[in-house]
Amino acid sequence: LIIMINVLSNVIKPSRIPVQQQSLIAFSIRLASNEASFQTKPFKLHRLESGPSTNVSVTRNDALDYYHKMVVIRRMETAAGNLYKERLIRGFCHLYTGQEAVAVGLCAAKDSEDALITSYRCHGFTYLTGSKIEQVLSELTGRRTGNVYGKGGSMHMYNKNFFGGNGIVGAQQALGAGLAFAQKYNKKKNVAYTLFGDGAANQGQLYEVINMCALWHLPCIFICENNGYGMGTPVDRSSAVTDYYTRGDYIPGVWADGMDVLAVREAIRWSREYCNTGKGPLMLEFATYRYSGHSMSDPGTSYRTRDEVQQIRKTRDPITGFKDKIIAAGLVSEEELKDIDKEAKKEVDAAVNIARTEPALPTESLYCDIYHNTPPQYIRGVTLEESATFPILRQQSFVVQSIRYASEASFETKPFKLHRLKSGPSKNVTVNKSDALDMYTKMQIIRKMEQSADLLYKDRKIRGFCHLYAGQEACAVGLFAVKDPDDAVITAYRCHGYAYLSGISVKAILAELLGRSHGNVHGKGGSMHLYAKNFYGGNGIVGAQQPVGAGIAFSMKYTHKKNVCFTLYGDGAANQGQLCEAANMCALWRLPCIFICENNGYGMGTPISRSSASTDYYARGDYVPGIWVDGMDVLAVRESIKFARNYCTAGNGPLFIEFATYRFYGHSVADPGTSYRTREEVQNIRKTCDPITLLKERIITLNLATRDELKSIESQARDEVNKAVKFACDDPVISLDAVVADIYHNMPPIIVRGHTMDDIKVQPYARTRDMI
Repeated sequence: LIIMINVLSNVIKPSRIPVQQQSLIAFSIRLASNEASFQTKPFKLHRLESGPSTNVSVTRNDALDYYHKMVVIRRMETAAGNLYKERLIRGFCHLYTGQEAVAVGLCAAKDSEDALITSYRCHGFTYLTGSKIEQVLSELTGRRTGNVYGKGGSMHMYNKNFFGGNGIVGAQQALGAGLAFAQKYNKKKNVAYTLFGDGAANQGQLYEVINMCALWHLPCIFICENNGYGMGTPVDRSSAVTDYYTRGDYIPGVWADGMDVLAVREAIRWSREYCNTGKGPLMLEFATYRYSGHSMSDPGTSYRTRDEVQQIRKTRDPITGFKDKIIAAGLVSEEELKDIDKEAKKEVDAAVNIARTEPALPTESLYCDIYHNTPPQYIRGVTLEESATFPILRQQSFVVQSIRYASEASFETKPFKLHRLKSGPSKNVTVNKSDALDMYTKMQIIRKMEQSADLLYKDRKIRGFCHLYAGQEACAVGLFAVKDPDDAVITAYRCHGYAYLSGISVKAILAELLGRSHGNVHGKGGSMHLYAKNFYGGNGIVGAQQPVGAGIAFSMKYTHKKNVCFTLYGDGAANQGQLCEAANMCALWRLPCIFICENNGYGMGTPISRSSASTDYYARGDYVPGIWVDGMDVLAVRESIKFARNYCTAGNGPLFIEFATYRFYGHSVADPGTSYRTREEVQNIRKTCDPITLLKERIITLNLATRDELKSIESQARDEVNKAVKFACDDPVISLDAVVADIYHNMPPIIVRGHTMDDIKVQPYARTRDMI
C-alpha cells in the first residue's frame, strides 16, 4: 500500500482529479509520511559561491503552524482595515496583507534570542513575537489592553527581542546595526534581522550602517521586503537598480521568493548560519507584494490597476500557494485547513470585540513609562484638571616617453583603475609648455597661500575653523585645466584652492579668512564659505554638498545645457548616506554629475582602513561607473576629467572618480596631524609624491622650462601671496550694521542681546561682547 501511495503521489497531478479525491489521496499519503519535500524558486546570489538549498522539506505540524499563522495575520489585517474604515483606528495604519510568508518564514527559523526590528508595517511581526491578536488590535484602537497600552498605535509595537516598528522611514536600519553590535559585543551567537521596504532601500543611512557592519563583521541580516511600490511609486521609477540584494555592493546578498514561506525560512536558516560564523552582514531581498495601499489612506489604485492586484492574488498569493502545496503533498486535508480558517476567524472576531469595547487609558497615564520622575503634567500650558483636550489628542592616485618638440612633451601616467567601464582615460598624456607653466604657477600660489593661512591662524588672526589644501593642489588644478566655464563645482570645507581657481583673488580669499570687509563675501563666510560664478562653495557640513551637487546636475539637464557638475568630497564623507541617495537619483535620471572623492587617507584623524569596509571609493557608487586616479599627478587628473566630462555630457549619467592624494597638514589647523600618523610618514610623502615637485621635475626633464624659469615663477607666487597677506591684515572688518546685509529682503530691526545699533558704540576691532 505504501509503495502504491508513493507512486501515486509522484505521478498523479492533483489538478486533474476532483477535489474530494485529492483529499482522500492526500489523507492516504499522510498515513505513510508526516514530512514532504518541495523545490523552491532558485535563489539569486551576489558575491557568494553558494547559497540556500532549493530543496526544502516541512513536517505536517510545521505546515499546519505556518498556515494557521498566515491566516491569522491575514484576517487580523482585514479586521484592522475595517476598524479603520469605522474610524475606530485613527492616524496611520499600514497593513501587511500579501506579505505574510515573509514574517512567518522568518520567525520559523529565527532563534528566540535573535533581535528583530522592522518598519511601520509591523502588525504581523508583533503577533509572531508573542503578542495576542487582541493586544495588536487593541493597540491600533488605542485601548489599555493594547501591546503598549494604546500609546504606540500602528507603528510602535514591541516584544522581547522585537524592537518594534518605526514610524520614520529607514530609521530601523541604523538601530538594527546597533543591535548586531550588541550581539557581537556580548559574544552572543545571535543575529539582528533588520527589515525595511524597497522605498527605504534608497535611504542613505542604510549604506552608512552597511559600511559599519562590514567593517566590524557584525551579524546583521539586512532584509528588503520588496513589495514593488515605495508608497505609490513603482520601484523602477525610484531606484536606478532594483536588484536590492546587490545594493549592499561589497557585502553578499541573496534574492528569495518572498511569497513562498518555505523559501523564506530556508533563506533565513542559511543566512543565520552564515552570519554566526563571523563573516559579517548579509543583504536579503524578499520579492513580495502588498494587496492594500501603502497605508489605509491610500486606496492603492491610482498607480496600479485592480486587475494587477487580482492577478497576483490569483497566481502568487502566499497562503493559497502554500495551501495547495501541502494538500497536494498529502500533509493535510482540505477539511483540516477549513477548520483552521474557522478557528482563525473566531480568534480574530473575539479580538475585534475586545479592541472595540475595552476602555482607553486614563488621561493621567499619558506620561507613565516616559520619565523617571514624572514632572507636573501640563498639556498646552494647562494642567490635566484644567484640560478638556484629551479626546482631541486621540484624534490628532611616470614614465617619460618622448619629446615631440621643445614646447610639448608626452608622459605616461599610472594606470587608471576602472569600475563598470570597458575603457577609460588614456594613460598617454601630453602637455605643452604654456599649460605646464600655468598649472605649475597655480599650484605654487595655492601652496603658498595655504602656508600663509597656517601662519595667520597661529598668529590668531584667523579664528574658528580653517582647513588647508597643501598636498592636494594637483586635484583642483588638474580639474580646472579642462572644465568648461559653465560647468559647476561644489566642494567641501577644504575649498581655498578651488575658490582661487574659480576667479577669486588671493587677496579676497585671505581677507575672507581674516573676516575683513574686502573678503570674498565681505568677511562673513570665513574659511568654509567662499563662492564665485558656477562655484557653489565650500560647505561646512560634512557631505552636505553631495545632494546639492546632484541638484545642480539636475538643473543642467533640465535646462538642456551640455555641462556637468563636479561634486567633490573627502574620504570621510564617502561614508555619508546622502551620497548614495544622490547617486541613486543621478543614475535613475541620468544626471551629468561627476562625484569626486579626494581620498587623502584620513577622515579627520581616522585612517580610512579603520572607517571604511571598502576603501575603493571609485567603486562605492556600486551600479554607477567609477575611475581611480593618481591624484598627485596633475596630468592624470586632467586626463580623467576630460574623459569624465565627455562621458557625462553624452547622456550616460553620473560617474565616480577617486583622486588618491594626501594632505600635509592636519584635518584643520587646530589639528597638528601627528597623533594618528608619524612625522616620518608626512616627510616621506613630501619627498616622494609632492605634486608640485613631481610636475617641476617633469617640466625640467622634458626641457619644457629651465630651473631658473621655475624659480622665477615661485618667486612671483611668493610676492603675490605676501602682498595679499598685507592687504588682508590692513583691511578693516565690516561694520556691525552690515552683519545682516544680504540676508533679509526687508531688513528687520537689528537687535543684539536686547540692544539696538543706536545703543551700541561700535569700535573698529572691538568684539561684540566689548560693545555691549
